[in-house]
Amino acid sequence: MSTKTNSKWYFTKEQVLKHYGPDVKFEVTYRRASAAFIQEMGIKLKLPQLTIATAIAYFHRFFIRHQLKDHDRYIVSTASLFLAGKVEETPRKLDDVIKVSNMIRHKKKPENTPTSPEELAEIKNQVLTSEHAILTTIAFELAVDHPYKYLLEFMKAIGGNISLCQVAWNFVNDSLRTSLCLNYPPDLISYASIYLATKFLHYHLYTEGKKQQWWEVLNIKLEVLEDISKQILDLYEPSQLPPGAQSSSSSSSSSTTNNNNNQSATTTPSNSTSNGRSSSPLPPPPPPPNDREEGTNVNTTPTSSSNRLHPGSAGKNQRYSPYGNSPYRKEKESNNNN
Repeated sequence: MSTKTNSKWYFTKEQVLKHYGPDVKFEVTYRRASAAFIQEMGIKLKLPQLTIATAIAYFHRFFIRHQLKDHDRYIVSTASLFLAGKVEETPRKLDDVIKVSNMIRHKKKPENTPTSPEELAEIKNQVLTSEHAILTTIAFELAVDHPYKYLLEFMKAIGGNISLCQVAWNFVNDSLRTSLCLNYPPDLISYASIYLATKFLHYHLYTEGKKQQWWEVLNIKLEVLEDISKQILDLYEPSQLPPGAQSSSSSSSSSTTNNNNNQSATTTPSNSTSNGRSSSPLPPPPPPPNDREEGTNVNTTPTSSSNRLHPGSAGKNQRYSPYGNSPYRKEKESNNNN
């Protein structure tokens, strides 16, 4: 098993868009929806966020080598999560994974859910075949480095407060719906999420005794942070596509959609704002996608009496660690009680 992410899994935005082909809107929409599908499956199966993130990474890596329209994205998503569960030592039975997958896939029309032994056996065979295809595509490089550990390490190093870490954590979660894991290494994604969180919370990170900004101390270019940040914020704008992308007409989108991808894939909020953004400073984003399941966020201190959800706001008692109750959280809570 690889212990370090191979550079062959990083691509320029131009290379990714070239792989998408002429119908960028179709590609972006269904890739985002598939990531949300994996996230929802993982939550239903009570899997750690780390396992879910690994599954989504497998999905992105598979479809940067294959065309989305050539495969059933639901089967590939299910196989990705099944494989990630084994890799991250949080396995789930294949029958359980398929059951949850079918339930979510057909939740709008439950009567279409496969129930016969023959149908379920066929789906199981398809998932196992897809799992093998994923393994060969990623060349059995199973280890995936995620932004979470860099985020927690940085927060612990600076003694960052819980709210800042929570909001940054949710931006990392949202980044999984983009192709950022194919563009940038995980440490840069984590720092960009922190950068976004500081803008959102109006929180200033001081560099004691130095005139440099905190990202300059880490030798990171501001342009990189802003590029990653904008790609995350684009999730909250329904019509926003990757920079430089030209979407074809809706008719071409429908013509390229196969029978396996004919369900709704809208993952962006219906009431998002469409205001333009200048490069600096970045304004706070609108509420997160309204299809996000309970449990994917972590709570933060409310800034108003409004019930509106923002990145970092969620139900009470939710945790931001992919491992459950992280040592960092326990340590901070212990210090606060002393």
